Amino acid sequence: MKVAGIVLAGGQSRRFGEHKALALYNGASFLDHSIEALSCHTDFITIVSHPDFIESIKDKYQANVILDLEEYKGQGPLAGILSAMKSNLADWYLVVPCDTPLLKEQMIGTLKDSIEKEMQAIVPVSDEKLQPLIAAYSRSVKPVIEKLLKEDKRSMRDLLNEVKTFYLEEKTFDESAFLNINDKKSLDQLG
Repeated sequence: MKVAGIVLAGGQSRRFGEHKALALYNGASFLDHSIEALSCHTDFITIVSHPDFIESIKDKYQANVILDLEEYKGQGPLAGILSAMKSNLADWYLVVPCDTPLLKEQMIGTLKDSIEKEMQAIVPVSDEKLQPLIAAYSRSVKPVIEKLLKEDKRSMRDLLNEVKTFYLEEKTFDESAFLNINDKKSLDQLG
């Protein structure tokens, strides 16, 4: 089974004030933390970048660095996931955002170990909240995502409602793994 990693780093970062992917936590960029969490569990990684910094990261990482496909540009995480799926063929894709610097490889390992061939999506549930941006998706969701985007439906929940989804409710999850850093105050609070 071929498993690819996808790092979603193409967002606008409006609340943060600058591109979050390049922000530093414990001496490493948020992007570094995401790649580190994925690297030992994937055959290759695709970074879906923002146009402003794609050139500066292309040679820095052992990863495929792309932009959203032109027809889906700026349409959110579904567009990024679809763009990455179309750029590299795999059986499953482990997806992470670039703004969860406390995410560790153990969480990704748990996610990968939970892959079930009968399912199309494996989504953690943390503190009763779905975590569809730290999840595993089968390549079979690709046409479903494309259909949703053509219908102007951009919600991750729209996707989960259309595919066979397994909700992973682990009592052992480190809740901090799902902490999104959306502004500089949240980053300062990490210490």
